[in-house]
Amino acid sequence: MRLRQPGLRGATHAIETIKMVRGQLEGTRNAFDPASGRNEWLKWWENMADPQLRNLFADTDLAGTLFLAQAEIRNLDLTTRPAGLINHLTDVWLARLDEVTGWLRDLLAFMGIPGRIVVPDTSAFIEGAYFDTFDWHSLAAVSSAEPVRLIVPILVIGELDDLKRDRNPRVNGRARSVLRRLWELHDADPARPASLPGKRATTIEVFLDEPWHLRRPVNDEEITERARMIAEITSQEVILAACDHSMLYCGAAGTGLRPVLMPRPSDDQNSAHS
Repeated sequence: MRLRQPGLRGATHAIETIKMVRGQLEGTRNAFDPASGRNEWLKWWENMADPQLRNLFADTDLAGTLFLAQAEIRNLDLTTRPAGLINHLTDVWLARLDEVTGWLRDLLAFMGIPGRIVVPDTSAFIEGAYFDTFDWHSLAAVSSAEPVRLIVPILVIGELDDLKRDRNPRVNGRARSVLRRLWELHDADPARPASLPGKRATTIEVFLDEPWHLRRPVNDEEITERARMIAEITSQEVILAACDHSMLYCGAAGTGLRPVLMPRPSDDQNSAHS
């Protein structure tokens, strides 16, 4: 889902609005009979939930799913199932709104972390300089005192896992090394920013997919789109780091991203990490 008004103010407003929408849904349980319950539910959808959700989010994933729920309630035969389905869908949507609120609160925390953001793609880890020793401040063109955040889309982790089985021993060895190092840094909490060794001003974290997120069919497009979403969420330009020129061209199309070619490791680095 994408907020129409990104940034701290937009996320805070969305949390308060969802709280109001949820409270009114809870109030539909006070109806005296199934017919009244259905009418109250449909009024809640038409007058409150549908316009508010469409106003908050640029896409229609949430509002579209809720439309299907209201159609089911609208066509409900009250003589055979007087209240069970209405109560069930109310519980489902209360839980769904709680899930959205939790995501928005996580979003607020995500936006509150300072730093210049760099999104490395898979090629940056496989072909580029070693991420845990590289001077990311030089790539971001910022002073050593300014924080740098490496934010890795979860799809990149999946691609690295696939490359563990690559026939090229250099590629599969590098993929295993990167994944092992990431695990050592994060343990079981990949979304937590972890400082790189000896580089307190540089952190790395994994950007997880939301439960409702639908990935694009082409991986490069998906990674680029995740980077654009991070730029939109944080209201800042994001550096897309890659050794793959096609990825850099993909990142150059549109707004919010600054594609940067990731340098390759020197022979000395190769020897040290072999």
